[in-house]
Amino acid sequence: EGIWQAKWWDEGSVAEIQPYTVMYDVAAHALCRDVQSESPYDPIDIQYQFDVTEDQCCSWIHLGHYALNGESDILWKWYGPEGLYTQADIDITDPGLGNWYDDTKVWCSLFIDGYYPASHPGTWRVEVYISDYLGAYEYQWQESFVIGSAAGEPDIRIEPNNLIIDCNEPARLDRPAWTPDDPDALDRVEPQQSTTGPLPPIGVADKTRQEPPAVVRSEKTLVAPGYNWRHGCGPTAVGMVVGYYDTLGYADLYDGPADSQTEPVNQGIASQVSTLDPHHYEDYSLPMDSGQPAPLPDKSEPPAGDEHPHDCIADYMKTSWSSVNNYYGWSWSSHIGPAFTGYVNLRNPAYEPVYNFYSYSGGSLTWQRLTGEIDSGRPMVFLVDTDGNGGTDHFVTVVGYRQTTELQYGCLDTWSPANVIRWCKFAQMTSGQPWGIWGGWTFALADLPANYGEFTIHNDGNADLSVEAIVPAGPADWLSCQPSPPFDIAPQQSQTVRVTVDCALAPCGAATTRLLVLSNDPDESPYPDGVDVTTVTIGLEGDLNHDCCVNVLDLDLLCREWLYLDGVGRYDLVEDDRINLGEFGTLGENWLKCLER
Repeated sequence: EGIWQAKWWDEGSVAEIQPYTVMYDVAAHALCRDVQSESPYDPIDIQYQFDVTEDQCCSWIHLGHYALNGESDILWKWYGPEGLYTQADIDITDPGLGNWYDDTKVWCSLFIDGYYPASHPGTWRVEVYISDYLGAYEYQWQESFVIGSAAGEPDIRIEPNNLIIDCNEPARLDRPAWTPDDPDALDRVEPQQSTTGPLPPIGVADKTRQEPPAVVRSEKTLVAPGYNWRHGCGPTAVGMVVGYYDTLGYADLYDGPADSQTEPVNQGIASQVSTLDPHHYEDYSLPMDSGQPAPLPDKSEPPAGDEHPHDCIADYMKTSWSSVNNYYGWSWSSHIGPAFTGYVNLRNPAYEPVYNFYSYSGGSLTWQRLTGEIDSGRPMVFLVDTDGNGGTDHFVTVVGYRQTTELQYGCLDTWSPANVIRWCKFAQMTSGQPWGIWGGWTFALADLPANYGEFTIHNDGNADLSVEAIVPAGPADWLSCQPSPPFDIAPQQSQTVRVTVDCALAPCGAATTRLLVLSNDPDESPYPDGVDVTTVTIGLEGDLNHDCCVNVLDLDLLCREWLYLDGVGRYDLVEDDRINLGEFGTLGENWLKCLER
């Protein structure tokens, strides 16, 4: 559904472009106090701040060329500070087969005065869903508004309040160390663009029809989330790499789970809210410029500062930016790596993202490079030529390889069904070679620390919560927090804080330290319960003097018992009633563990 276009070519050049609408297009939407009772049914007093004594808040929608004929066409979901409050749907009269409404305006009202919303002030939001041609609701947008005082107050809440961090646990992730080996490779090639949209170009084979090969000599795939095209194949392809690492334990790269394409995942790939609260889509994708002689100017053009702050992968990739000659959904190869590092650093500066570029024609993107990355558990991104016309057009996430009668790479191509792997010949981009490869990127994140815990600070109020400090109640130089204050949390939002323990400095045994959280909450600073962090450091076998480590002091004690007590004593570590070489072997093994820890 939405605005489509037809193109006619004459002798290889575009001769005409004709836009048209399939099922409907959204001309405008807004929140307002009321709607005119007669034509043209426009909103009255557009606003996003409502007093508790007002009658209602109206979510108003202007649709063009509306041709849906389902039983229930539009659904509104109203969320208050405590979650979903109510929902309502509307059925627009069927315009008839082959017919449509040129102009349709509908709205839904949330009653305030005398109802639940009046006694629950704070930040609210409404989500709008429009059914597709099969009658299934599709999420379209959300708009936030405030009921009550715009100034309001922050209200802090922290969960959990107790963390237990065991210094004897193994590392959370165990992958080989990795660093880029040629960070300047991309500077030696001419940058290339992606040009595809949310649907495959005409002539691209349907991946669901691919038959498995009769002979498979080797094959390996990674379990990575598949995402559909989201305002550009570049940010979507990198977004799947980010989602993959999120599922491995870097769980704050997206809000909530990343194994499916949730709304927070969509916002992380390419943010979109509304024209009154513009983000990536509103600032750079609009005005829609597909098929225009040149990209239409957007907020990427001067003056600087009228656009939203970077908050998604597409922002860092400069997707759809007219200032770098990108049409809607287009991206440049030179921005793939910086988009990965920029977004990861935005989400958690403690991580260490790295990337590297390899050129197929230059000889650095080899079969050994591909198989080595997949075998090490690291997906890649390729820039390819889907239709075999000799020019780049699409970014894909590479999650596998297999060897049949030919060498193949397996990719998630951003097109439906998003989680189905497309298998393509591992071959250089050239005319007549569909899915030929121009170049590829490898990505990695530094391993997570072995010993950490997390707590989440929620702002249940209707004003920004400023977290000013997180400090231990007593000496605890073995604890550190990331992100470190000061930082702000918007109303009805939250921030996860990671507490990392330096086990080499932590006290021996079990020790509890309270973290005090100071903020601008008027009556809960420091937060009453704080966050109790209990570190557990248990001595290794052979820790004879109970200082939580095995070293020369323990060797001294064992030698003394061996020499002076005739080999019988309390340090019989292997329990064979004698002090002998078995004890020294145990001591040496755990001495090494202590050094590694």
